[in-house]
Formats: sequence, C-alpha cells, structure tokens
Amino acid sequence: MKVSLGLQDGVNVLRVEGPVDARNLNVLKAGITKLFRDGKNQILLQLEGTGKLESDVIREIAVLDLFARELSGRLALLCGDEELKKSIASFAKPPVVSLFSDQATALAYFKTASSAAAEEEEDPKDLKQKLQAKDKELEALRAQIKLVDAAETQKLRAANVELQGQVKELEEKLSRMLKERRIPADADAYMAKLAEFEATIKDLTGKIPVAAKK
Repeated sequence: MKVSLGLQDGVNVLRVEGPVDARNLNVLKAGITKLFRDGKNQILLQLEGTGKLESDVIREIAVLDLFARELSGRLALLCGDEELKKSIASFAKPPVVSLFSDQATALAYFKTASSAAAEEEEDPKDLKQKLQAKDKELEALRAQIKLVDAAETQKLRAANVELQGQVKELEEKLSRMLKERRIPADADAYMAKLAEFEATIKDLTGKIPVAAKK
C-alpha cells in the first residue's frame, strides 16, 4: 500500500494505491488521525487498485467518517473500481460512507456539506439576544416567586397570631379551672388539644422567614 497526500479545492485528497487489508489498515488510520489533529477534517480517500475491501476495513473507514463529522468535517471515498463499489454497497444500505466515481462530484459534495454546516451554525449576535431574553424571563420568575413568598408569609403570620390568641385563652381558662378545682371530665382531651395548638404554632413559626437585621 502506497499513500500520498494532496490538496484540491480545500479538500485533503489522500491517495491510496494497492490493497487495503487489516494488516496495513493501522497505517492508514494513523495518517487520517494525524490529519484530524492538524485540523484537516475534509478528507477524500482516493482508492486505486484496492480491489474488494474486507468488512472490518469498511467498518473502520465508517468510524473515521463519524470522527470527521464530530469535527464538522467529512470523509468520503473516491474510486472507479466496480468490485470495490459492490463490496461497500453490500456491506450496508444506505452505504456507511459516501462513495464517488469522479473527483468533481466528490469535491462538490464537500462544498455542499461545508455550506450546510455553516448555515447550521448560529450567529453569535442571535445567541446573545437569546441569552438576554432568558435572563429577563429568569428575573421575572424570581420577582413572581418573591410575591408568592410574601403573600404566603402574611397568611402564616395571621394564622400564627390567631392561634396564639386561642392558646392564650385556653391557658387562662385552664388556669382558672385549676384554681377553682373544677377540672372537667374530659381534661385529658382538653390538654391534648392545647398541646396540638402549641405544636401548630411552633410549626408555623418555623415556616415564617426571619426578617433581615438592618
């Protein structure tokens, strides 16, 4: 296997002459990986005299194409060998990697793919405007939460005051009964009710935010 690199219309043309099998596939993968590291992610793999590709080789080439796409690039095959085309076509449908018979069509494919990727990228100004809109939504939500918290706090305070008044009244009534030795028959239930009121007040008091000290 002989490998050489050229550049055509911004596309890196990696020319491979001779069979590509599992033994020399690692050499090819190393060369393509180096191109990725160098920022060259538009790669046209030109195969000449390769013959039929083994399934493992086709699979590895497809994986390399996926890596290229993750880097906003592409990897495609260029060959005129009918046996090679059949081996790729029979491996999976649709083909796992783009395959072209002439260089002009292959280069046009890369140009179209690059234009589509550029259109998909959002304008930084649009992103900034979206972020500003989200910030406004967040501030509005925070303000709404504050209003809800304030209203809920007022309700809790009002309920607390009312319950404190009821407990005080019950305590005074119980105190008078004890002094007069007039303990009602349902004294246990009465004391339980008083304890329930006190527990409710304690629970409500814990829910009321403490006012910040100035």
